[in-house]
Amino acid sequence: LFASLRTFQTINLKRCVSHRPLGQPTSFTHPNLLKEGEILPGMKTSEFEARRALFMNELSKSDRGMRNKKHLVIIPSSTLKYRYTDIFYQFHQNPDFLYLCGFQEPDSVLLLRSDFEKGLPEHKSILYVTPRDPFHELWNGPVTGPDDAVKLLGIDEAYSINDLEKHLSENYSTQDCSVWHYTTEIINFNMQRKITESLTKHSDSKIKSVHNFVNHLQTCRAYKSDAEISLMRVAGDLTGEIFREAMRNTRPGMWEYQLESILEHSAKMGGAQALAFCPVVAGGERGNHIHYVRNYNQLSDGDMVLVDAGVQHHGYVSDVTRTWPVNGQFSPPQRELYEMLLQVQEFAIQKCKPGISLDVIHYLTTMKLASYLQELEIVKKNLSKEDSQKITEKLFPHHVGHYLGMETHDTAVVSRRAGLQANMVITIEPGVYLRGNMGDNLLGPRFKHYKGLAVRIEDDVLITVEGCEVLSKSCPKGVEDVELTMLKQTC
Repeated sequence: LFASLRTFQTINLKRCVSHRPLGQPTSFTHPNLLKEGEILPGMKTSEFEARRALFMNELSKSDRGMRNKKHLVIIPSSTLKYRYTDIFYQFHQNPDFLYLCGFQEPDSVLLLRSDFEKGLPEHKSILYVTPRDPFHELWNGPVTGPDDAVKLLGIDEAYSINDLEKHLSENYSTQDCSVWHYTTEIINFNMQRKITESLTKHSDSKIKSVHNFVNHLQTCRAYKSDAEISLMRVAGDLTGEIFREAMRNTRPGMWEYQLESILEHSAKMGGAQALAFCPVVAGGERGNHIHYVRNYNQLSDGDMVLVDAGVQHHGYVSDVTRTWPVNGQFSPPQRELYEMLLQVQEFAIQKCKPGISLDVIHYLTTMKLASYLQELEIVKKNLSKEDSQKITEKLFPHHVGHYLGMETHDTAVVSRRAGLQANMVITIEPGVYLRGNMGDNLLGPRFKHYKGLAVRIEDDVLITVEGCEVLSKSCPKGVEDVELTMLKQTC
């Protein structure tokens, strides 16, 4: 899959990008971050050209790709989302769009047009962007504009976004071509509506149906290039540091949102652009709510705190969970439960290798956890296989992992039944949640010693040819490592 990518990476394309601020960092404005020819750190225009080639080659192998020579792929960027009136949320680019061209501005559209004579995978890349406008730039800062978009990104053509509807209507609506677009996903509602209307509103339009490209593109995105893996390694290291800083600053009586602020501050000071998602900072029994993100309670002496967080590093994210004692020392029941789950997680990581699927890893992890739960008498011993599975799934109600990359739950259409392959990145995150209000006749006599405790341990794992590599290995995980880290308190 990556042979063609490495071939593209050997090409050295010289383009004269304007020596002015554009709508995103360049080697001129950010020489400490980007080398000449790079769009993202370590990623040159050749990488994005290779991605487009891989994607169009993937489409060419589909039934529709083999039947027709005329294809038009339309991928909109994200748009700004507003809290109210003119107060907007932080912009987050559509990862499909970013993956294929590296452009970081909102309200843009990428067209990939097959060679209508030769068919796929031969194609041309065309980008529609916000044009330069003094009034717009006065309020929102510089934009790249069509001319510099070609030079910066290595695409074939670029136009003003104001020309998109006209070009679609005049150049493509009367062509008997296969249109690939989002059919169920809402990325940019107004833009998607305009695209559909432009292609179909005329009576002589030959566009009768639209086909979803997401499966084909996410198949490509599931495999990470060397440059992507390098960014994800850095994200893993940054995540280790933010967790160490959070552990060092944890105190009884502090608020969960204060611990969250330490995560965000240390992430940005360490070089990440943002946290990858709204973090879980759940003290005590609140850890039993898997996606608790309110983070508005105080941390109590004697409790543990479960923290699920990650960083966003130049378009790629991490996702790590650790659980630690608020006062810096595990109690005997906390330590027993934590070390038990740590053994389960290490067992699951050892299973990560090419060929095995996430679903199989989940099944094996559930069986291992079931045996440990009986050993600690959290559940009754000598249960039938059916009862053992039933109670274990109640105490461990989520999947052991998911794909990771440009998004936290990345490439969601790629089945967890599929065999893992080298250069995929996944999470491994077993958990055990012993809610205090649980009533079940399958619970064991020692459940009461652990009642209310919640533990989840999660790492980011790169599948390699021979096995796997833990990208988040710098994050303290062993009991002694956690307690020693918390001894080194900073205030």
